[in-house]
Parts: sequence; structure tokens; C-alpha cells
Amino acid sequence: MLAGDPTIKSHVPLLSMTQVCRHWRKVAIALPMLWTSLYPTMSVRDVARSLRRSNGLPLDFTISGIQGTAGHWEHFHEHIGRCKRIAIKDIPPEWIADLQPWLDNPAPLLEELVLSAVPSQHPISSDLDLTFFDQTTPLLYKVRLDTIILPRSSFHLLLNITHLEFSFGHGPKIGCQIPSHRYILDLLSCAPLLQDALIERYGTEHLPYFRTYPPDYTPTRVKLDHLRKMCVQGMAPIELGWMEYIDIPLNCCLKIGIDLAHHQNLAPLLALLDNPSNGLRPLLRVQETMFTGSTSPGNPNARANDRDKLGIHLWDPNSQLAVGIVFRSPQSREQTELIMWMMSMTLFRRYTPRCLAWSTLNSRFVMGPGIYIRVLMNHTTISDLAFDDCHFVTDALKLLVASERSASNYTGPGTAVVCPNLAYLALSRCRSLPGTVLVDLARARDVRGKTLRKLRIKECDSVHRRSVADFRWLVEEVEWDGETEWDGFSTMADMDPDDARDLLVDMDKVDEDGDWETVDHGDEYDLQESNGSDEEETRDRKKQFGSLANQSVETFTERGRRHGVARSLVSDSGE
Repeated sequence: MLAGDPTIKSHVPLLSMTQVCRHWRKVAIALPMLWTSLYPTMSVRDVARSLRRSNGLPLDFTISGIQGTAGHWEHFHEHIGRCKRIAIKDIPPEWIADLQPWLDNPAPLLEELVLSAVPSQHPISSDLDLTFFDQTTPLLYKVRLDTIILPRSSFHLLLNITHLEFSFGHGPKIGCQIPSHRYILDLLSCAPLLQDALIERYGTEHLPYFRTYPPDYTPTRVKLDHLRKMCVQGMAPIELGWMEYIDIPLNCCLKIGIDLAHHQNLAPLLALLDNPSNGLRPLLRVQETMFTGSTSPGNPNARANDRDKLGIHLWDPNSQLAVGIVFRSPQSREQTELIMWMMSMTLFRRYTPRCLAWSTLNSRFVMGPGIYIRVLMNHTTISDLAFDDCHFVTDALKLLVASERSASNYTGPGTAVVCPNLAYLALSRCRSLPGTVLVDLARARDVRGKTLRKLRIKECDSVHRRSVADFRWLVEEVEWDGETEWDGFSTMADMDPDDARDLLVDMDKVDEDGDWETVDHGDEYDLQESNGSDEEETRDRKKQFGSLANQSVETFTERGRRHGVARSLVSDSGE
């Protein structure tokens, strides 16, 4: 007998341990923990047998309004006091009033409660007078409500919980199951210890929207001092008004998901983000912004529901996600760029961005570097830039180079430099980016006396060793994932002899064949004449010469990989 849900299909065939042999039958019967999970697919006889063999251990009892029989409900009602987890699924919402006789016993061991209903057009009132479990659930910490409106009289279940999942609106014609702004605020206000909250709406293409506040109702602020993570998804922007009346901690991670296929009016969302008096305090601590897409030629195995998502993520100085806003199913590239522009103008009024990253943005989302340059020109405080799998990176960097050169040639008033404080540049999976563009950018910055502090390159196939060697003369620190295969040397004509002071060569000791060897002894260097004429040894010596010319450069390290490719690019920028 497997300790798993038999209703979940698996490629592994289930085998009853009690039917293998007499020995395994005794083993299975002697282990009460194997008999603590009860499901509606089990017969009443099997339920009774499991209750007997579980030997008084806490139960995981799942009961269904479709598959269950009166015998199942009787066993359930009798053993509520033993239940550690209760899941009541597939019941019509109007049955909520009929559940009280079956849920009137105390549940001192209950830790998790799941109430899930099927779509229905029959309205239910949130003002019903219902109490469950005799108001005795001291250990309850997790509640999940799916397509069901819990009466306010039953909110006593939420007093001690730390995890809440509230999903609604499943199925067509569900106007009667849509809650109101007031109901969500009341729901949250009765869970003062809440740490993790998920509020999700299904079927956003169906009207109506949330019911508004009653004329005589004045919303009161809800303080969630213990909240660590909150996810709000599937709602229309106009349905996010209740978020203006919640106060969340500064270290809370907030995620908002919006379906653009049916709700394209972003004004309510922008008003929510731009309002300095609301409770979105995480916006005050972020310093880094990432615009990211979900479609990429390099990820053909992405799930269908993960594609066509434009995300705007805000990170704090410790590389922790503070706010994430995801727009699903953008209708056009023009709409995507408009969203980027509006969101940047709104969000950057709340804080001063320092880092800007763009990840997995191809022609499906953006038409070119225009939107990128527009964002940079309006926010001169940005010092760190990162690109991850972006098709427009070459054109964007060329525009930066043109801006640097124009500023170098003309220093009068009105000369604008795009991203004048650029100090850190990270590139990942930009396979079509030529190294010459990076050299031009670094040289233009160096001419203006604004040398790049750090350049990081990873999985950029068109960037070769010669370009990386040139970077080292123009950038303070260079990290390149091709360091292990390094065998080149700089070809810059204007190299400074002082930069090569660690390499001393006495040309008088070079033999007629040009074979020589350098040996580094710290402060003293000797040139030893080579006696061998083997071609392989000659190549090794030349490689050693090239490596000595760059021996003071720090090689590529693996730090920053903990947060993924795009996160690693930006997380090291503050070191």
C-alpha cells in the first residue's frame, strides 16, 4: 500500500502490499502510518479498515461531494477529532450551509483545511451564521478556499493561520461567486498572523468585475505585520483597488499577475503603484529593475502557459525579489513597449534605480533598442546594465557608443550622454554581439575619463580572445567564461610600456632561431636560452608569454551563480 493519493494518475502501477504475500501483509498491517490517508475513491469498507489499522494516528481525510457516500460522511464526522488535514472537495457552493452538522465537532489536531467547490450559478451569502469545528482549531495554520465564499461568521478559522490561498471565479457565468473589495479586506483582517497569501481569480474574461464598496462603507486599513510573501494574480487592474488599504512589511515579497488579453486598461494599476500613501512599502527598498520575457529560442521546452509573459521585477540591494509584476498575453510589440515605458515612468518615481537588466527579450516583445534608450535617457542614475538573451543588444550598445563619442567631440551645453554613470556591464547569452562593439564602448568611456569598473561576459560566442585582451587595457576588471582556453595577447598599438613592466626580455640573449623562454622569479627575471627546436614547445612558450602579459588580471570566477544567469549578472554589480 503506497502512502500517496491513488486518485493521482502515475506511470508507476500501484500494488497492494497486503496482497503480495503473508509476510508483507503482516508488515503493512503493523505500520499504522500506511493507513492514515483516506480518499473518496476508497470504498466504505476500505475506509473502516484503514481507520482501524491506523491505530489512532492523525488522519489525512479527503471527502468529495461527488464521489462520497453517506457512509464516508459518517466516518468523517466520527473521526474529525483525529484529523490532521481535512479536504472537502467538489461540493456545490450552496452546500456550505449544510456542512455545519458534519463539521460541528472540535478538531484539536487540525493543521490544514481545504474547501473546494464546483462552479455554480446559485448565489450564496457571506453573511450566513455558521461556525465550524466548535471554534476549536488551535493548531490550524493553513487554509485553502477554492471557488467558495466562506461566511464571515466562520472567519474564526483564520485567527491563527499563517498560510492562506483564496481562489475564485472558476468556470463560466460565475457572477454570483465573485467577491467584493470589502470581502477580501475582511478576510485578510481576520488573519493577523498571515505570512504567505495567494489570492487568485480564474476566468478573467467573464464579467462582472469585483463589486465596489457599499455607499455607506469606509474601508479601514489592514495591517499584515508578519506577511513575507503575497501573490495576487488573474485580476483585472480595476480589481486591485483593495490593495490600497493594506499595510505590508518592508521585507515582504509581492507578486502581481495581470492578463492583458482581456484587461488592457492599466490606469488603476499605475495609480496603485504611484500612490505614496498606500501600503506597497517594498517599493521603497528596491534599487534594481529587470524587464524580462518568457519566450526564447533557447528554451523550446517552455510550457505553453509560461510563454508570452512580460515581467517587470524589482530587486533590493541584497538581490532579493521585492516586487514582481507579470503581464500575460501581450497583444502586440507596441503594447509591450508602451507597458515598459509607462511602468518605468511610474515605478521610478517611487525610487531611484541603480541597476537595469533586460532578459529574454526578443522580437516578439520589442521592435528594437528604442524603448531601451528612452528608459536610459530619463534615468541618469543607472550605473549597472545587464543583458541576457536580448536580440537588440548590439544596436543598443552602438547607440551608447554614438552618445559617448558625441559627448567627447562636443562638450558644450546640451550635450546629452546616455547612461553617463555606467560603471558595470554584464552580458549573457548574447550570441550575435561582436566584441568590437564592446571595445568601442570601453574606449569611448576611457576617452571621457569614465573608465568601466567591470565587464562580465558569458556565453557570447562572437566575443573572441583578442577582443577580451583589448578589454583588459580599458576596463578595471574583466570576467570572461573563456578564460580556461586563454592563449592570446593584446594587439593594441598604443599600449603603455609601464603596463608590461612585469615582463622583462633581454633581446641580446635570443638565439638565431628566435627560441626563448621567460621565467618569473618575482622581483628578478632571467631569460634562458632554449635548446629545443620542437614546434610544440615553441607554441607553449608563446602561450606562456601571452599569459605573463596578463598575469595581474583576475581570472573568471564562479561567484554569482546562485541566483541564476540573469540574477548573477546583476547581483555582483554592487560588490
